Amino acid sequence: MGFFAVSAFILAACLVLLLVSFNREYFQYYLNRTDKNNEIEKDSQIKSLAHLKNETMANLENLKNENNLNNLNNLQKVENNGQVVNIEQNEANLKNPNVKTQLTFCELFKRLWDLDLIVVLIYVVTFTLFPYATINQKFFGLNFNYSSNTIILIYNAFDTIGRYIVELFTPNKRTNIINAFSRIALIFFIIFNFYGQDGLGWNVNVTSVLIIIFTLLLGLTNGIGTTLCFGLAPNEIIEPEYKGQAGSSISFFLIVGIFLGACIAFGTEAIIKTFRKN
Repeated sequence: MGFFAVSAFILAACLVLLLVSFNREYFQYYLNRTDKNNEIEKDSQIKSLAHLKNETMANLENLKNENNLNNLNNLQKVENNGQVVNIEQNEANLKNPNVKTQLTFCELFKRLWDLDLIVVLIYVVTFTLFPYATINQKFFGLNFNYSSNTIILIYNAFDTIGRYIVELFTPNKRTNIINAFSRIALIFFIIFNFYGQDGLGWNVNVTSVLIIIFTLLLGLTNGIGTTLCFGLAPNEIIEPEYKGQAGSSISFFLIVGIFLGACIAFGTEAIIKTFRKN
C-alpha cells in the first residue's frame, strides 16, 4: 500500500512539473531549438531560390533577345529535388512569418482526442490489474517469487508479440476501439478468478490456467493497442511538418493512463483483501 502511495505521488508530481515546465526558459530553449535550425535552413533555401531566380531571369532576357518565345513558359518553373516548383511561390512561402512550426497542445488534442483517450483506457486497465491483482493469486503451488516472475514473463512476452502481430492485419480505428474496450472484460475476469480461488475453493490448477489465459490476453491487447495508437496518430495530422508531434500527444496520455491505473489499483487491492478476509 505504501509503495503504491509513494509511486502515485511521484507520478502526479512529474505530470504537474511537466505541464509547468513548458513555460520555463530552459524548456523553451530546447523546444524551440529545432525551430531555429529550421530558420537557418529556410534562409539557406531563400538564398538558393534567389540565385536560381536571377539565373532564370537572365535566361529569359537572352531568349527575348533571340526572339525564342516558345520556351518562356518552361523557364518559369525549375527542377528542385526531383519536383517542379514555382520559384516565386516557394520564396514567398519561406519568407512568410505566419507559418507555424508546431501545433499547440490543445490543437493536437482536438485532432487526436479519440486516440488519446483510447491509450488512457488501455493503460488504466493494465495498471489496475497488473501486476498487483495478477501476481497475488495462487499459481500452481509455487512460492511467490517463482509464480510472480513466471506471470511477469508471460505478460511481457505477449505484450511484445502484440506489438508485432499488428502487421498481420490492416490497422484502423475500429480495431483499436474494439481492442481497447474488450479489455474491460478482463477486470471482471480477474475478480471472478479471485472469487473462485478464495470464495469457492476452486482447484488451484484450474485457476492457475485461467491466470495464464488472463495474463496472455492482458499483455497481447496492451501491445496491440499501444502500437495502433502510435501508428494511427500521424495519419490524423494532414500537414507533413506536424506529423512528428503526434507521438508526443500519445506519450503524454499514456503516462496519464499509467497514473490513473495506479490510483485505481488501490480499489482492486481493497477488493482482493475483502475476498481473503471472507
